[in-house]
Amino acid sequence: MIPENPLDNSIQYFENMKGLIGPITSLKKEYQLVFLCDSNTYTHCYLPYFNKIVKHVIVVSAGDIHKNFDALASVCEQLLKLKAHKKTLLLNLGGGMVSDLGGFAASVFKRGIPYVNIPTSLLAMCDAAFGGKTAVNLAAVKNAVGSFYNPLHVWVCPLFLQSLPQNEWRSAWGEIMKMLLLFYPEIWSQKQWLADLESKQHVQGYIRLALNAKQFVVNKDPLEKNLRKVLNYGHSIGHAIEAVYNDNDIPMLHGNAIVWGMQLENMVAYKLGIMKEDVYTEINNVLSGVLKLPDNLLYADEISASLLHDKKNEHNNIRMSLLSKPGSFELDIHVPMSLVENVIQYYSRL
Repeated sequence: MIPENPLDNSIQYFENMKGLIGPITSLKKEYQLVFLCDSNTYTHCYLPYFNKIVKHVIVVSAGDIHKNFDALASVCEQLLKLKAHKKTLLLNLGGGMVSDLGGFAASVFKRGIPYVNIPTSLLAMCDAAFGGKTAVNLAAVKNAVGSFYNPLHVWVCPLFLQSLPQNEWRSAWGEIMKMLLLFYPEIWSQKQWLADLESKQHVQGYIRLALNAKQFVVNKDPLEKNLRKVLNYGHSIGHAIEAVYNDNDIPMLHGNAIVWGMQLENMVAYKLGIMKEDVYTEINNVLSGVLKLPDNLLYADEISASLLHDKKNEHNNIRMSLLSKPGSFELDIHVPMSLVENVIQYYSRL
């Protein structure tokens, strides 16, 4: 169980929009402010709340498929046109795609400018906006190029969730379930969260749980040398699924891909003797029940090929952090590629 620590000063939680606007306005005295939005958050978040406060705005296409070098170049070129400098502050207003892209742009533009993440999706509030991982995709490889570069602040305001589409809301619970399985076994076992997952009234407590766990892990291991690797549970296979589906023009939300990834990696853990059969069956039944995913996995061969490019691999060996039971895990496990391929093929034939 993760100790309940107060959130880091870099993370601020605002119950209403007025509270969020205050610190943005105060930063105008010190910085040139530039918003980065995607086409959705520009319409639904920037224009209603921030248009009269900050006039400089950069807009990119929505969707993880657009988190690439073309978008990165576009952001940097527009920063140049705005005469951005070392005291320019980039305000990333959006989900994980915007925080990843904006954070990476901030890390390389003029060798680094400050940025703030303002997550607008449940997924970004629980995970992507905090921790300093920034990246873009390359071909069909998720987050192939990136950096560790921490935001100046992460400002969380659940008011943005009111306009979040239901499919994105439900998908984000993939990351929440990951955190419950890893760090909150009692909460996972009690199953009260199953009744809460449709309720925006109760979600703030789960956001705080996820942020508290991630902060604890990142503070202990900021550059992912040891403990932070556990946050990749479900992501080795999940990222390959997400990248390949999107590359084949079949939209795959990140949380859905991670639930696929957790299920397949649980089977890997079971096959390796790390997870007992009854634990494997119970967890996967819950995961598949929460997100109604397709009956079988497509593009099995492409997913296996994409997995070979996973950042965690060493000397062409697949390495995963695997769950053994709720609240217990093993880091950096060497997994034979043949086993991973068998598991992916099994899920492609369901």
